[in-house]
Amino acid sequence: MGTRGRHTSAARRVGHPDGHRADRRAVDQTDQTVVPPASGRDPDEAQQLENLRVTVGRQDPELYAKLVRPAGKPPFLRLLNRAAGDLAEDVSVRAGATACDPSNFLWSWGQVIGPVSDLDGSAASLRKVLATHPQDQ
Repeated sequence: MGTRGRHTSAARRVGHPDGHRADRRAVDQTDQTVVPPASGRDPDEAQQLENLRVTVGRQDPELYAKLVRPAGKPPFLRLLNRAAGDLAEDVSVRAGATACDPSNFLWSWGQVIGPVSDLDGSAASLRKVLATHPQDQ
């Protein structure tokens, strides 16, 4: 069986977030500002995902990241490797159960990527999984 039907362990086959194959040209990522939590409180899920989108874009311009807000459902961040459209992942946020329990970014299968307070660490994990070539560690 060719690569067409095979799924990678951490990324799955999807087309471009807009329904087209990945385009290797630069996509305008618009606002590149991470918004800090207001008055010591966590921002909402969409803002946490937007902050991750900006961080991923700064770390690796090969990754296309788009905040998706489906009607009646929680938002998620769709990531796509521009060089290999088969490498993609949807990231969500799970709020902490208590004020002492941090909110976390989650892989599409529910495993924790990292706390929302560690944007750089979470972005690095996503880059590692969606890379087209092994990275030095």
